Amino acid sequence: MTHLPLATVLFLVTAVHALDELQPPGDVLQSLKHEQQKILENYSQAWNKAQTDDEKRQLIDARQKQMQACARRALQLAQAHPKDLAAFDALEWIVKGG
Repeated sequence: MTHLPLATVLFLVTAVHALDELQPPGDVLQSLKHEQQKILENYSQAWNKAQTDDEKRQLIDARQKQMQACARRALQLAQAHPKDLAAFDALEWIVKGG
């Protein structure tokens, strides 16, 4: 598993949030749903290759952090655009485990 320096991660998160602000809220939510699907696909592939309990634990932790980041961004989307229908959809997605 590759670890990125904290500064690189912070830069990427900031860049993604800046792009989110330029897109319509519904498009951002669709991007988050697509991102979540990729996280789950990558997790599944990595799980099948994991050989030790420690590797599996690391995968679970990484997936949880990534899923929480998607949910956090969906919440931020809803807070930033409370009158947009995408805000309700984002909150519904979070509640349903998105």
